[in-house]
Amino acid sequence: PGRKRRLGLVRSIAIGDSQQKLVRAIGQPVSAYDAGSWNFNIALPWPQRHRLVCQYRVYFDADKRVKGFIWRRPQCVNLVTGKSE
Repeated sequence: PGRKRRLGLVRSIAIGDSQQKLVRAIGQPVSAYDAGSWNFNIALPWPQRHRLVCQYRVYFDADKRVKGFIWRRPQCVNLVTGKSE
């Protein structure tokens, strides 16, 4: 997807979303853990390098709905929140 679309899809993920909605928005995870989380590698636009690969971990509750997420790099958080577009 294009720059705005990719950021829009990542920004659309919210607490309470289903695993199916998550996969439709950003694709398949690169790994999954028994404790109830998935890891994704997401390429986001980055001015200095054309793109930045961001590691994104999503945690699920007992109903397999998003209960939280974390980015490995602060630059990725800034891109998704709009602080460094």
